[in-house]
Amino acid sequence: MGKPRLIILIRHAQSEGNKNREIHQSIPDHRVKLTQEGQKQALEAGRRLRALLRPEDTLHFFTSPYCRTRETTEGILKSLTSDDPSPSPFPRNTIKVYEEPRLREQDFGNFQPCSAEMERMWQERADYGHFFYRIPNGESAADAYDRISGFNESLWRLFGEESFASWYHFSVEYFEDLRNVNHCEFVIMKKNDDDGKISDDHIYSPNSKAQISDMHNVKYLPLII
Repeated sequence: MGKPRLIILIRHAQSEGNKNREIHQSIPDHRVKLTQEGQKQALEAGRRLRALLRPEDTLHFFTSPYCRTRETTEGILKSLTSDDPSPSPFPRNTIKVYEEPRLREQDFGNFQPCSAEMERMWQERADYGHFFYRIPNGESAADAYDRISGFNESLWRLFGEESFASWYHFSVEYFEDLRNVNHCEFVIMKKNDDDGKISDDHIYSPNSKAQISDMHNVKYLPLII
């Protein structure tokens, strides 16, 4: 795999857990499905993605094995490869999809406790610091950072060199100021034509029309590329 023109990070569509957090008390996180609204969001994301790409682009998707990210990926692929309203330049058999467990969401434990206990835990997390606080039976953001670091290193080997190292080294303080991206929102990492690298000056969200380096408003969640 050569160096990519774009790396596009997409959050999964709305899930049943986003609509009703109490289902996490009885349904394992990795089995949570999309809502009907989430299925629509995934299809729309595929249409928006198609508008961003060039017909000659080679596409590789990396997704976590969680049900909601699988369903988001399938929704995106359905509209991306559809010949309605016009023939798609991206036949399904030319697109590679990889399931990557290291891309799963931060682990918030097994079956989650009642709402009152969760509120207590969120307050404790806020007091302690979001990055280093470890969820009981789960992991801290620092733990998630470690496994994503391993995935990034795998990508570097595929690309042949360290093409986005500066994006990778944001500070803990920067992390604490960030928010989650919206469902099916894109964060785009674009190759610098001058030096071939991806820096924070070439990372942006088309939803906000602003560069990431100019705003503390996006938490990078590389669920699907």
